Amino acid sequence: MRIAFLISRLLVGGIDTSLLRYLTSVGQFGVEPVLVVRERYAHSEVYAPKVREVAEMRYVVSSNFLTSLCEKKRQRKLNVFETLAEEAILRPLRRLTTRLCLRKSIADCDVVVDFDSTSYSFLGKVNKPKIAFFHFSVNSYHRGNEKKLARLGRSLDSYDSVVCVSNAMMAEAQQRYPHLAPKLKTIFNPIDATELQTLSRAYTPVVSGDFIVSVCRLDESQKDVASLLRAYKDVQRSSDRSFMPLVIIGNGPDEAKLKAQVAALKLDAKVRFLGFLDNPMPYIARAKAFVLSTKFEGLPTVLLEAQSLGTPVIASDAPTGPREILEDGKAGVLVPVGDNDALADAIIRVTSDDDLRNSLVIGGLASAERFSAENVVRQFVDLCNSLLSKPSND
Repeated sequence: MRIAFLISRLLVGGIDTSLLRYLTSVGQFGVEPVLVVRERYAHSEVYAPKVREVAEMRYVVSSNFLTSLCEKKRQRKLNVFETLAEEAILRPLRRLTTRLCLRKSIADCDVVVDFDSTSYSFLGKVNKPKIAFFHFSVNSYHRGNEKKLARLGRSLDSYDSVVCVSNAMMAEAQQRYPHLAPKLKTIFNPIDATELQTLSRAYTPVVSGDFIVSVCRLDESQKDVASLLRAYKDVQRSSDRSFMPLVIIGNGPDEAKLKAQVAALKLDAKVRFLGFLDNPMPYIARAKAFVLSTKFEGLPTVLLEAQSLGTPVIASDAPTGPREILEDGKAGVLVPVGDNDALADAIIRVTSDDDLRNSLVIGGLASAERFSAENVVRQFVDLCNSLLSKPSND
């Protein structure tokens, strides 16, 4: 069975990490994976070398002329004239190219998996089993815009199956889109504990001693690093000693704004921005605590990684995923979204209470076993086989 994993662009977020684990793992089940990338971002495809080790890569739109301004737009660096050129000329040309070329890119594949569920308008006439993966809280998607959410429900109906990556997300989808209920299925994001342990020993972090760490894309439309920084300032004020550093790993469009906040809070000497790291596992494994401050999620893979490495986790109780991963607080500390005081209190408790920390480590390791790559990928392959055994809905 040859499966086309389709994604709009190859970046370095949680979706892309999960995708890479699927590409790496499906071979053991007799699957030949093909990664089809709709738009090539020449300067952002950090994972491309790893993908090519395990799967064939195909691009639908590869012209740097057609994609360079779109890539720049993601970084919020377009000027007025570039914005006009991108919206009026290049975007329509990319869509036209995709309509003309996408079907050819997946012609020799048995199943098409729209891994970021953004290609529905190009797949309507594709007479193959089609699966959409959805990675965000449904109710928080499009910032809750009801008109856009109604359109999302119509677009998801064009697939033979819709995979939700958490049970809470599936419950949201069932309530909002009851017509999709027969197509909905929960399949968690996969993790490979053995691989993570190996990666955690790849190098020694440059930050010595105790520290807390957060790994995320620096994009405040979804994440909430600003609240973490305010909470960390409160921790510094209340601590009767020089509190351990905060290490932030990741990049994104709000990096400059967050660094300015650090300066305004007079935390320059305590907060370390390390940028994007291809392998942050040595930091996660050695941290006193891992913190994810966020507004909404799907099933944040980085929490699973921290648990698998035996690091105590603190996370916002955001829709959806953290509560499910942390088993209602048994396998990690949950705090209300945007609550600086609760987050500061959680950081102090987890880093100072050995019994609590040990309890969270034990609970986290047990919780992470549910997400093993072998079990998760087997469920996915079974889904593909079940769709192949019956006629397509197209």
